[in-house]
Amino acid sequence: MASSAAAVLASDTTFRVTGWAIDRGAGADAGVDTIHVWGVPVSPAGGPVFLGVASFGTRPDVAAAFGAQFSGSGYGLIANPPAAGVWDIVVFPHSSVSGVFEAAGVIRVTAR
Repeated sequence: MASSAAAVLASDTTFRVTGWAIDRGAGADAGVDTIHVWGVPVSPAGGPVFLGVASFGTRPDVAAAFGAQFSGSGYGLIANPPAAGVWDIVVFPHSSVSGVFEAAGVIRVTAR
């Protein structure tokens, strides 16, 4: 599994998580059928919070690098931080090849 992730503050109350995810073992598509995004509090400590399921989109740059079958590998989610503090945003793509979720990217954000 190969991937990339980024988080950008979209406003004072939301942020955007974007990136791409592929399973190179896939035969006809990107090999990823869903992407879950979680927030893990760093400070203050606490339990993980499910932020949502990302939507898929096209990534011509990924298709150019890995092959046309991977053009649908882009993803995005606009999320609300669960509470003020420092959070690790963790992206879990689910491989349609292996049937397993894998931790593919971690981005640290500060919610005020």
